[in-house]
Amino acid sequence: MKKFNDYRKKTDAKEIKDVGYQFVDILANYLDQIQNIDSKVVNYMSPEDAFKIYDEPMPLEGMDLKKLLKEVVDPLLSHAQNLASPSYMGHQVCHPLVLSSFAKGLSSAINQGLAIQEMSPLGTMIEKRVIRWICDAVGYSEQGDGTIVSGGTEANLTGIMVARSVKAGHDIWKEGNHQSLVGFCSARSHYSIERAFGILGLGTQNLIKIRETSDFKMDVTDLKRAIAETIEQNQKPFVVIATAGCTPVGSFDDLETIALICKKYDLWLHVDGAHGGSFVFSDKLKHLLKGIHQADSIALDPHKMMFMPLNLGTILLKNQKHFDETFKVNAPYIFHKTAANLGCLNIGERTIQCSRGFEAFKLWICLKHYGIQYFAEMMNHCVDMTKYLYDQLDESPDFETLNVPESNILCFRLIPESLRLSLPEVVDEFNFNLRNTFNRTGKAWITTTVLGGRRMLRTTIINPRTTKKHIDQMIIDLRETGEQIVN
Repeated sequence: MKKFNDYRKKTDAKEIKDVGYQFVDILANYLDQIQNIDSKVVNYMSPEDAFKIYDEPMPLEGMDLKKLLKEVVDPLLSHAQNLASPSYMGHQVCHPLVLSSFAKGLSSAINQGLAIQEMSPLGTMIEKRVIRWICDAVGYSEQGDGTIVSGGTEANLTGIMVARSVKAGHDIWKEGNHQSLVGFCSARSHYSIERAFGILGLGTQNLIKIRETSDFKMDVTDLKRAIAETIEQNQKPFVVIATAGCTPVGSFDDLETIALICKKYDLWLHVDGAHGGSFVFSDKLKHLLKGIHQADSIALDPHKMMFMPLNLGTILLKNQKHFDETFKVNAPYIFHKTAANLGCLNIGERTIQCSRGFEAFKLWICLKHYGIQYFAEMMNHCVDMTKYLYDQLDESPDFETLNVPESNILCFRLIPESLRLSLPEVVDEFNFNLRNTFNRTGKAWITTTVLGGRRMLRTTIINPRTTKKHIDQMIIDLRETGEQIVN
C-alpha cells in the first residue's frame, strides 16, 4: 500500500498538493453546507454509539489514505458540533476565520519552537509583535509585555502566580509560602481562579468570593469590607481578580474603582478578560474596559472574540520584569543570552510551558490581512444580535430574561402559560428538559446554567454570520419544542 509522503522516498510536491486539495475540498464543502444550506447544528449521537465508532485496536500496517478520509472524516463532520452554523449560540467557542485555520496548518507544518529564539528566529518576532499590539491596545507602556498561552485557565494561573511572587515579601520560588496569602474574586469568577489557588498551594479557603450587585458585577463595597476584615485578622491579602466578561452573563466589573481599592491596599490587580478583553479593539465596546490599563496583569483570549482557532490565549503584565522575578530557570542546555536591546527573546523563560507552538502566526496573518477594524465589526455585530435577542424576549410574556446584556451572553427562560402558576422546581425542570430536547433537534444549539437558584437557558452569540433571521427562528423553535414537552 502506498504511504503518503513516505520518508523512504523523495518528497513529491504534487502528492502533497493532491492530498492538501482533498482536505481543502472537504472543508469547503462542509462550510458551504453548514453556512449556506438549512443544515442541522448538530446531528445527535449518544456517547455509547460515538465510542463504538473508534473502539478498535492499534493499526499495524495502516490503510489507504483515500479510504481513511472517507471512513473517518464523514462521520466526524456528520456528528460534529457545527460551530460554523449561524444558529450555534452555545459555549464561548467560536467558529474561527478560515484564513486562521490555514495559517495554523502551515505553522504546524514548519513546527517552530517558540520557547527559545534560535528555534524560531522569525516566529519569535511575530509573537512579540502580536503581543505588543495587544499591550498597546490595553494601554500598557513599553514596560508591558506578555506571552501567548493555551487559554484563560493558564493565563489566570500565571497572573496569580506572578502576583504571589511579587506580593509575598520574600523569595517564594525558593522558600515557599511563609504565611497564608488571601485573594478576592467576584462571585461569578471563572472556575480557573479557584483552581489556580489550589494548584499554587494557596488554598481555596484563602480565596474570598465577593458579593455581586443586581447586575452581576463585583460589589466594591463588599470588596472593601472583606479586605479590611482580612487585615484585621492579621492575614495577608495580595490579589484581587476582577472579571471583564464573566462566563455566566458576560458582565464587566468596575475596573476603575477596583484599581483604586487595590492601590490603597497595595494589592495586585489581575483582570480575567479572557472573554471580554478583546473589546479593547472596538470603539463601540471598549468603554466596558475603562481602567484596564491600571491592571497589573490581564488574561485575554483571541480564540474567543477574535475568532481564532484553539488554543490561543495571552497573559499580559504591566511591568515585564515581574516575569523574570517569578520564573527562575537553570537550563544552560536550552536557554542562552539573547540581544538585550530586544528584551527577552527566549519566551519559554517567562511561561509555564516549554513546548510552545507557533500559535501567534494565525492571529498575525489575519490582523495583517483583515485589519483590526474588521475584528471590531465582528465583535460589535455579535453584541448587537444579543441585544436584539434580549429585546425580542423581553417583550414576550412567555419568556423571562435574567440580565440586560453588556456583551454577547444572555440568560433567560421560557415559562409557557400552562406553567405560570407552577412551583419553581417544576419550571426549572421544564427548562432543563427544554434545552436538552431542543439541542437534539439540531435546529439550533444553546447552553444552560443555574443563577440565583433558577435554571436558565443561556446563549452566547459568537458567530458574526448570525442574523436576526436566525434569532427569530430560534425563538419560534424553542416555543414549539416547549409546547411538545408540556403537551
